[in-house]
Formats: sequence, structure tokens, C-alpha cells
Amino acid sequence: MPRLPVGEASSLLSFSTIALGVVRGPKILTPKTPPGKSPCGSSSTLINFNWANLASGVVMIAQQMCGINIVAFHSSTVFVEAGTSEKNALWVSYGFGLVQLLEALPALRTIDNFGRRSLLPATFPHMAWTLLATRLYFYIPEDQGTVCLGLLAMFIFLFAAFHSAGEGPACYPYGVEVYLFSHRGLGMAWAVWINAFGASILSLTFPYILVAFAPTGGFGFYYGLNILAFIFIFLWVPETKLLTLEELDYVFAVPTTKFIKYQLNVSLPYFVKRYVLWQRNAKLRPLYDFSGSRPPVAQVQA
Repeated sequence: MPRLPVGEASSLLSFSTIALGVVRGPKILTPKTPPGKSPCGSSSTLINFNWANLASGVVMIAQQMCGINIVAFHSSTVFVEAGTSEKNALWVSYGFGLVQLLEALPALRTIDNFGRRSLLPATFPHMAWTLLATRLYFYIPEDQGTVCLGLLAMFIFLFAAFHSAGEGPACYPYGVEVYLFSHRGLGMAWAVWINAFGASILSLTFPYILVAFAPTGGFGFYYGLNILAFIFIFLWVPETKLLTLEELDYVFAVPTTKFIKYQLNVSLPYFVKRYVLWQRNAKLRPLYDFSGSRPPVAQVQA
């Protein structure tokens, strides 16, 4: 019986472990790693893949958890449920797609300037509150006329704009660049499968959600999924902006538990001090030290 090459065998094993929920971290990186040698050699390639699978899977499933495809597929149905005619509902759906197109153009620059990971937690809370506002719309009495329908369209268009500025353009580049260069084809296939599988499940279940919970319950359900996706991204998705292949090896060789501790103990307190308490002197201590020669030696500080 022919044997798989080591790289392919480790890749397939890693995909099976992440499907079963087995996510492990590699050994802690220390300055003992010889300069010029990647820490993700044959002994840690499988561990590196586990976190890459987790990060890409989270970003891809968040694409469906945010509810963008549900709104795109069923926007006409939602507006008909809100009391407008089928013709006007189709025009609103056209406007929904146009907003997505226009708002995606600036993202061609922002995904590199601000980072893929940075855009995700910055836009998911806005997608959540726009869906919450859309849900609350259905509590307005029906005799308020077309003004309220305009509010419904505005909130849905804002939702589409925030999606096109963050999760929309960022999920596919992130889903491929987290993998080792030699395995990106297989890794991207896994990420796209996660995305398509999530889309099929949610799109098939949404009509039943509308029947069981009405539009208020449906939009409230996806509001909750947006909050959940935000938490997943915050805990399990590291930044990949402007990193070399060697630096990406180091980023995904740090244990997931160590990254989560850094996010909770360092990154979250910094955000509260800087953007809630407005302490301008607050400084964010970096998790990785890429100073010096490349490839760098990762100084894990969390």
C-alpha cells in the first residue's frame, strides 16, 4: 500500500484532529531556537496546523455567523414580511448588493494598512447592533408607513457596509495565509469547505427560524451569533499583517493557551485603558519580538 508523504500525512491528520475538537499548542519558543531555522520543523508541523486550522475555521465560520448570506438570500422576504410590496423589496435587495460593492473598494487598502485581524473585531460589534436595531424595527406599529421601512433599509444597508469593510474582504486572504507555504492549497480547501458548509446549514434553517420565531427572533438570533463570533476572533485569531513566512511560522508556533492569556491579561486591559478610560499614555506590550535578524527569535512575553 503506497504511503503518503510526511507533509500530506501530517496535514490530513491535523484536519481530522481539528474536526474532532482537538487543539493543542506546541512547545514554548525560547531563544535556543537556532537563528535561520524555523521552529515549525517536522516535529511541530502538525501542532502548527492545528492552530492554523482553528484560526482559519473561526474566520470562515464567522462569515456565516454574522448573517450576511442570510440577509442577502432572504432580504426580499424580510421586506415583504415588513409590509412592502414585492417590487420594492427587490429594489431594496439591489441596493443591498450595491452597498456591498461600494464599501468593499476601500477595503482593498485597509486590509493591508490596518490588518486582517484588526478589522474583524472592529466591525463585528457594529454588525451586531445593526441587526439588533433591525430586530427592534418589527416592534414598531405597522401604521407608521414608509418612514419606518426606510429605517429598516438603512439598518440593513449599514450592516452590509460594516461587513464589506471587515469580514467580507478579510476572511479569504486570512484563510490561506495562516498555513505553511507548502500546504496552502489543502489549507484553503479546508477553509472554503467550512465556509460553504456553514452557508448551506444557515440558509436552509433560516426559513424555519422565520416561521418559528418571526423576523424579530431571527435577527435576534444572528445578533447573538455576531457577539459569539467576536469572542472567538478575539481569543483565537492572531494578526498576520505584513509578516514574512518565517514570522508566520513563529506566530502559529506559540501555544493557543499562551495567546489567549495574552489577549485576556494584556490586550483587553490595554483596550479598556486606552479607548474606554481614554488614558493616552497606555502602551500595549507586544506578544512577539521580531527585532534583529530575520527569521527572528520569538520572545514570548505572555
